[in-house]
Amino acid sequence: MVSISILQNEHNVLSEIPMRLRSLLVGRILYVEVEVPDYGKVSVDVSYGGSFFAIVRDSDLGINVSTSPVNVISKAASAVFDAVRGTITIRHPSNDDLSFICGVVITDGNDEWSEQPTLNISVFGDEKIDRSPCGSGLTSRLAVQYHKRQISIGQKRVFQNGKTGSQFTGTVLRESTVGKHKGIVVEVKGRGHFCGEATFIREADVFGEGFLIK
Repeated sequence: MVSISILQNEHNVLSEIPMRLRSLLVGRILYVEVEVPDYGKVSVDVSYGGSFFAIVRDSDLGINVSTSPVNVISKAASAVFDAVRGTITIRHPSNDDLSFICGVVITDGNDEWSEQPTLNISVFGDEKIDRSPCGSGLTSRLAVQYHKRQISIGQKRVFQNGKTGSQFTGTVLRESTVGKHKGIVVEVKGRGHFCGEATFIREADVFGEGFLIK
């Protein structure tokens, strides 16, 4: 479940955009150790925050989420992705279409609550890197942190992309349930900017709804 509010200042410029998302917790967070080729045995948390993510510390892979080259980070994430998918089976409690690992979140390991930003980079299955801290990846991190009592209800944490420096904030609002599973509702905030606008006009076109040629 996601709800979004748009906040504008007096000049109609977007300021913070808060999103409220529900994360799964107990029964959906997995802690596993996987053998990752070229990296050895790696500790991984698997959590759901809109999608399932494998979460791993950069130090466990011998890299740095801020200073290592992007291709080195994406290569490590891809290796973790393949190892986790080959080791565990994911089951979403109510939607089988979501029963898969979406990507890997590589973090700086600074999970205990602090006023200082914690860094991460989210990498998806085909080695695409999110330029933002990644809303669903961030939410998955919050779920793990709350489960491990590293963050409490009402505490706000700043999450920062290790390469671009872009930031979101994440706050655990309250506990909830998703079916029979314990969950939390979190709020994620970031900034948005208008980049353009377009007008689409539909005329009386015989092909207006598309066509198929075989």
